[in-house]
Amino acid sequence: MHEYCKYLVIQFHIVSYEYFCDCLQDYELTWMLQNMNYAYKEEWEQTRYKLYYTIAPYTKKHYNSVNDFFPLNTDIKEEHDYEISDNQIESLKEKAKRIEVILNKEG
Repeated sequence: MHEYCKYLVIQFHIVSYEYFCDCLQDYELTWMLQNMNYAYKEEWEQTRYKLYYTIAPYTKKHYNSVNDFFPLNTDIKEEHDYEISDNQIESLKEKAKRIEVILNKEG
């Protein structure tokens, strides 16, 4: 737990010490640790562009983009290879209507 506190509170300033000790839930901790690489995304983007435009004229290999020259793990985009069928869409619409009816009765 000490290492997590060091990363989130001291090093990356993502949460306050009080929040970490008193309020932080387990699922929040897991999510924050998995997505820590996005904490300084803007700074890394700036560094990447500065490096690319400084060094690119002197390299023998020509890169098509900045992402090819200096890839970051935040560049990876998840692609989904599945499609939703019409039957699934209809069942989701029916489920949404049932939930709406239940919520209207409670409200």
